[in-house]
Amino acid sequence: MAREGTHQFKLDDLDERLGQRVRDARNERGLSRMALAPAAGVSRSTIAHIERGDQRPLPGTLRKIAAVLSLPLFVLAPAWEDAEHVRPKSGTEHPGVGLRAIRRDRKLTIAALAEATGLSVSTISRFERGLHATRKLTCADASGTSYRDQIGIISAELAAALGYASAADLTRACAAIEE
Repeated sequence: MAREGTHQFKLDDLDERLGQRVRDARNERGLSRMALAPAAGVSRSTIAHIERGDQRPLPGTLRKIAAVLSLPLFVLAPAWEDAEHVRPKSGTEHPGVGLRAIRRDRKLTIAALAEATGLSVSTISRFERGLHATRKLTCADASGTSYRDQIGIISAELAAALGYASAADLTRACAAIEE
Protein backbone atom coordinates (compact mmCIF):
# COMPACT_ATOMS: atom_id res chain seq x y z
CA MET A 1 0.00 0.00 0.00
CA ALA A 2 1.40 3.40 -0.96
CA ARG A 3 2.06 5.80 1.88
CA GLU A 4 0.57 9.26 1.72
CA GLY A 5 2.99 11.64 0.07
CA THR A 6 4.55 9.08 -2.24
CA HIS A 7 3.81 8.86 -5.92
CA GLN A 8 4.64 6.44 -8.65
CA PHE A 9 5.51 8.18 -11.90
CA LYS A 10 3.36 6.67 -14.62
CA LEU A 11 4.72 6.13 -18.10
CA ASP A 12 1.20 6.76 -19.40
CA ASP A 13 1.53 10.33 -18.11
CA LEU A 14 4.30 11.04 -20.62
CA ASP A 15 2.89 12.85 -23.62
CA GLU A 16 3.86 12.42 -27.26
CA ARG A 17 5.96 15.62 -27.19
CA LEU A 18 8.49 14.23 -24.68
CA GLY A 19 10.92 13.15 -27.40
CA GLN A 20 10.77 16.53 -29.10
CA ARG A 21 11.44 18.29 -25.78
CA VAL A 22 14.49 16.06 -25.18
CA ARG A 23 15.78 16.68 -28.73
CA ASP A 24 15.20 20.45 -28.49
CA ALA A 25 16.94 20.71 -25.11
CA ARG A 26 19.85 18.58 -26.34
CA ASN A 27 20.25 20.70 -29.48
CA GLU A 28 19.98 23.98 -27.51
CA ARG A 29 22.93 22.82 -25.44
CA GLY A 30 24.91 21.76 -28.49
CA LEU A 31 25.00 18.13 -27.40
CA SER A 32 24.99 15.18 -29.75
CA ARG A 33 23.26 11.94 -28.91
CA MET A 34 26.76 10.49 -28.59
CA ALA A 35 27.53 13.02 -25.84
CA LEU A 36 24.19 12.86 -24.02
CA ALA A 37 23.90 9.07 -23.90
CA PRO A 38 26.95 8.16 -21.78
CA ALA A 39 26.48 11.20 -19.55
CA ALA A 40 22.93 9.96 -18.81
CA GLY A 41 24.05 6.33 -18.51
CA VAL A 42 22.10 5.05 -21.52
CA SER A 43 22.89 4.00 -25.07
CA ARG A 44 22.79 6.34 -28.06
CA SER A 45 20.02 4.20 -29.55
CA THR A 46 17.95 4.68 -26.37
CA ILE A 47 18.21 8.46 -26.77
CA ALA A 48 17.23 8.08 -30.46
CA HIS A 49 14.21 5.91 -29.55
CA ILE A 50 13.09 8.41 -26.90
CA GLU A 51 13.49 11.36 -29.25
CA ARG A 52 11.48 9.61 -31.99
CA GLY A 53 8.75 8.72 -29.51
CA ASP A 54 9.33 4.99 -29.95
CA GLN A 55 10.27 4.48 -26.30
CA ARG A 56 9.13 5.96 -23.02
CA PRO A 57 12.00 6.24 -20.57
CA LEU A 58 11.73 4.99 -17.01
CA PRO A 59 11.56 7.75 -14.39
CA GLY A 60 15.19 7.21 -13.33
CA THR A 61 16.40 7.41 -16.92
CA LEU A 62 14.41 10.56 -17.61
CA ARG A 63 15.70 12.07 -14.35
CA LYS A 64 19.30 11.40 -15.49
CA ILE A 65 18.64 12.91 -18.92
CA ALA A 66 17.09 15.99 -17.29
CA ALA A 67 20.10 16.32 -14.99
CA VAL A 68 22.57 16.17 -17.89
CA LEU A 69 20.50 18.78 -19.71
CA SER A 70 20.38 20.90 -16.52
CA LEU A 71 16.59 20.91 -16.54
CA PRO A 72 14.02 20.23 -13.84
CA LEU A 73 12.33 16.91 -14.55
CA PHE A 74 8.94 18.53 -15.09
CA VAL A 75 10.23 20.50 -18.10
CA LEU A 76 10.57 17.20 -19.96
CA ALA A 77 7.58 15.53 -18.28
CA PRO A 78 5.09 18.28 -17.32
CA ALA A 79 2.54 15.76 -16.04
CA TRP A 80 5.04 14.67 -13.40
CA GLU A 81 5.51 18.17 -11.95
CA ASP A 82 3.23 17.71 -8.96
CA ALA A 83 4.51 14.19 -8.35
CA GLU A 84 8.14 15.35 -8.30
CA HIS A 85 7.36 17.65 -5.41
CA VAL A 86 6.00 14.82 -3.27
CA ARG A 87 8.55 12.15 -4.21
CA PRO A 88 10.43 11.13 -1.05
CA LYS A 89 13.88 12.70 -1.01
CA SER A 90 15.05 11.80 2.48
CA GLY A 91 15.01 8.94 4.92
CA THR A 92 12.74 10.92 7.21
CA GLU A 93 10.10 10.94 4.46
CA HIS A 94 10.51 7.25 3.65
CA PRO A 95 13.23 4.89 4.95
CA GLY A 96 13.60 3.34 1.49
CA VAL A 97 15.49 6.44 0.32
CA GLY A 98 18.05 5.94 3.07
CA LEU A 99 18.11 2.19 2.52
CA ARG A 100 19.10 2.70 -1.13
CA ALA A 101 21.97 5.00 -0.15
CA ILE A 102 23.20 2.59 2.53
CA ARG A 103 22.97 -0.40 0.18
CA ARG A 104 24.90 1.42 -2.52
CA ASP A 105 27.50 2.62 -0.02
CA ARG A 106 28.11 -1.00 0.94
CA LYS A 107 28.37 -1.90 -2.76
CA LEU A 108 25.49 -4.37 -2.60
CA THR A 109 23.18 -4.97 -5.52
CA ILE A 110 19.46 -5.26 -4.96
CA ALA A 111 19.74 -8.90 -6.01
CA ALA A 112 22.44 -9.61 -3.41
CA LEU A 113 20.42 -7.89 -0.69
CA ALA A 114 17.30 -9.81 -1.72
CA GLU A 115 19.17 -13.10 -1.53
CA ALA A 116 20.61 -12.26 1.90
CA THR A 117 17.21 -11.29 3.32
CA GLY A 118 14.84 -13.69 1.59
CA LEU A 119 12.90 -10.79 0.08
CA SER A 120 12.18 -10.36 -3.61
CA VAL A 121 14.15 -7.98 -5.78
CA SER A 122 10.93 -6.18 -6.71
CA THR A 123 9.94 -5.70 -3.06
CA ILE A 124 13.28 -4.08 -2.23
CA SER A 125 13.26 -2.01 -5.41
CA ARG A 126 9.76 -0.64 -4.79
CA PHE A 127 10.59 0.07 -1.16
CA GLU A 128 13.79 1.95 -2.08
CA ARG A 129 11.80 4.14 -4.46
CA GLY A 130 9.35 5.00 -1.67
CA LEU A 131 6.44 3.35 -3.42
CA HIS A 132 5.20 1.33 -0.48
CA ALA A 133 6.04 -0.23 2.82
CA THR A 134 5.60 -3.98 2.92
CA ARG A 135 4.71 -5.72 6.18
CA LYS A 136 7.79 -7.92 5.73
CA LEU A 137 9.99 -4.84 6.06
CA THR A 138 8.20 -2.24 8.14
CA CYS A 139 5.54 -1.28 10.62
CA ALA A 140 4.13 2.04 11.75
CA ASP A 141 6.52 2.32 14.69
CA ALA A 142 9.07 -0.49 14.85
CA SER A 143 11.29 0.84 17.60
CA GLY A 144 8.85 2.55 19.93
CA THR A 145 10.20 5.90 18.77
CA SER A 146 8.25 7.99 16.31
CA TYR A 147 10.25 9.45 13.43
CA ARG A 148 7.79 12.20 12.46
CA ASP A 149 5.10 9.55 12.15
CA GLN A 150 7.61 7.59 10.10
CA ILE A 151 7.39 3.92 9.39
CA GLY A 152 10.16 1.85 10.94
CA ILE A 153 12.10 -1.05 9.49
CA ILE A 154 11.42 -4.32 11.33
CA SER A 155 13.45 -6.79 9.25
CA ALA A 156 16.33 -8.06 11.37
CA GLU A 157 17.67 -9.87 8.29
CA LEU A 158 17.79 -6.62 6.35
CA ALA A 159 19.58 -4.86 9.21
CA ALA A 160 22.10 -7.68 9.56
CA ALA A 161 22.77 -7.81 5.80
CA LEU A 162 23.64 -4.11 5.90
CA GLY A 163 25.80 -4.39 9.03
CA TYR A 164 23.42 -3.00 11.66
CA ALA A 165 22.85 -4.55 15.07
CA SER A 166 19.09 -4.06 14.92
CA ALA A 167 16.27 -2.96 12.66
CA ALA A 168 15.81 0.12 14.87
CA ASP A 169 19.47 1.07 14.26
CA LEU A 170 18.93 0.69 10.51
CA THR A 171 15.76 2.80 10.69
CA ARG A 172 17.66 5.60 12.47
CA ALA A 173 20.48 5.41 9.91
CA CYS A 174 17.97 5.58 7.03
CA ALA A 175 16.21 8.56 8.61
CA ALA A 176 19.49 10.51 8.73
CA ILE A 177 20.05 10.31 4.97
CA GLU A 178 19.09 13.02 2.48
CA GLU A 179 19.09 12.25 -1.25
